[in-house]
Amino acid sequence: MKWFKDEDFIRGEVPMTKFIKRNAIVSLLDVSEDDKILEIGTGTGSVTCQMAVICKEVTTIERNDEAIEVAKKNFEKFGLNNVKLIKGKAPEGMDGADFNKVYIGGSGKNLESIMDKLDEKNNFTVIASFIIFENAYEFKDLLKKRNYKNIDTYMINVSRAEKLEMMIAENPVIIVRGEKND
Repeated sequence: MKWFKDEDFIRGEVPMTKFIKRNAIVSLLDVSEDDKILEIGTGTGSVTCQMAVICKEVTTIERNDEAIEVAKKNFEKFGLNNVKLIKGKAPEGMDGADFNKVYIGGSGKNLESIMDKLDEKNNFTVIASFIIFENAYEFKDLLKKRNYKNIDTYMINVSRAEKLEMMIAENPVIIVRGEKND
């Protein structure tokens, strides 16, 4: 399996989930070869690409035109034929999606309506990443109120040695995970 480095991706002005955080997300989602994943908030497609080299297929939804163009270039660059990109703002575009795992990387302030749509289905794992604490706790509360199981919350802090071996911190990311089993 290939582990994509940050410098492998075309970025433009679109924010990207960086290497350590991207792979923590993929690991915590426990992506495997038979998985069908629904991703909300494609961005550059860095998480999409890492999941797609492992799993059967990824359906990803993105609303930002620049992000869509950048993501398409990355999917093409890496020869990923198992990614379906839908232009829209979730929960639009989620109808008919076939999945057993969900990654929410950008909710566009629609967490509750996204969860309403997800709750139409049973037996899946959902993971979401946040840079704002309040949003992470809102999501965790939504999972609790909806009786999701095995709810976990993680905060990933990454620092890298730069010039003169000084450690430079990246912004932390909060990852919340839960399972719906009815």
